[in-house]
Amino acid sequence: MTTLNIGLKHSTGIHTPEHALATLQRFGIVVHAFSVRDSNTEPTLVVHVNDSTNVWEVSEALDQDCIAVFSTTLERGGLFGPRSEKWLPFNPKFFLSL
Repeated sequence: MTTLNIGLKHSTGIHTPEHALATLQRFGIVVHAFSVRDSNTEPTLVVHVNDSTNVWEVSEALDQDCIAVFSTTLERGGLFGPRSEKWLPFNPKFFLSL
């Protein structure tokens, strides 16, 4: 299983969870479970998905610097998106679980 942390704040406001979920679906990512959690900086959509292949594109579509991804199969995480270098390295301490 793969878990994504998607910040909902963007340059002009805050995405609704429904909008972010619809964006995931538009890029072919199937959501198995989700919740909205508060991080230190913004509301965050935490989702369990089948595949994170198009996460970079979702990040761009939602105007996010990056999306944090953690694979329980590989037991490691990463940051994927057009401005991920601003947030490197991936820190599991800040990763939110479902």
